[in-house]
Amino acid sequence: MLLLDKDDCPFCWKVRIAAAELGLALEIVAASSEEGKAGVARHSPQGTAPVLVDGDLGIWESAVIVEYLDDRGGGRLVGGDAETRARARLLQVFSDRVVGEGLREVVFEKRSKPQDQWDLERIARGEKTWRGHLGWLEAALGEAEFFLGDFSVAECALYPRFALAGKFGVGVDERHPKLRSWFGRLHDRPSITASRPKG
Repeated sequence: MLLLDKDDCPFCWKVRIAAAELGLALEIVAASSEEGKAGVARHSPQGTAPVLVDGDLGIWESAVIVEYLDDRGGGRLVGGDAETRARARLLQVFSDRVVGEGLREVVFEKRSKPQDQWDLERIARGEKTWRGHLGWLEAALGEAEFFLGDFSVAECALYPRFALAGKFGVGVDERHPKLRSWFGRLHDRPSITASRPKG
């Protein structure tokens, strides 16, 4: 299987974590390379990475890629009963569509400009949105080691968001001790370290 990848993209990182956790080998091709651009253009109507190519099949949505990999790798990340699978999918959607939206304002502003040109209001709005979701996530985690009892798609999706938040100065703080512990436990997990962005 071939992954058309952008190294620092949280959607791509989620896919790499899932593959590593499941022990599935992926050939990684940078989406910015000539081969990657051609593959993205061929398989993704969105024109973005990640794209998983398996034979003639091209999958261009990260959540669908993770479920496909899970099906190929034994069903450990989304498995369980119908309620557990629904919770797994909801946490992934929450990460991708809700948590990611606020955080991207911070990341995009800080990543794309020198500090003296940052739009501080945009950063403050993004941080407020990001931090506003942490209480819900803390409650969803509760006293558990992982969001769904065992390492799941929730960790694949959420860990990259938390790592990016820390990298760009808005990491989880002492107001959310359960999330801090969760993040710390995952930091050296083999699937996380194997898939971590190189930059």
